[in-house]
Amino acid sequence: MNEFDVYLLGKLAGELVFDDMEKMIFQYQEDYVQKETIPLSVSMPVREEPYQDKACYIFLQNLLPEEGIREKLNTLLNTDSDHLKKIVHVMGGDVAGAV
Repeated sequence: MNEFDVYLLGKLAGELVFDDMEKMIFQYQEDYVQKETIPLSVSMPVREEPYQDKACYIFLQNLLPEEGIREKLNTLLNTDSDHLKKIVHVMGGDVAGAV
């Protein structure tokens, strides 16, 4: 299992977890749920319940580089575009938006 802290505008918003089958779960931090109203995405409003793989996948696909750059990144990492864990690990905080 791999876990990644997710920050929004410099505040710890939650945690993204990849299980051993590469499935994702995102959960907002309890403190963030109680104090913040800014969601990571319109499709992922702030709530206590975790978001499952499909919602996480769509969210990440929109943050990561597109087409040509993505293909070059996949070649450099020796991976395919569906191997998001490796891409997230390498890209870290260098993604689009305030995340």
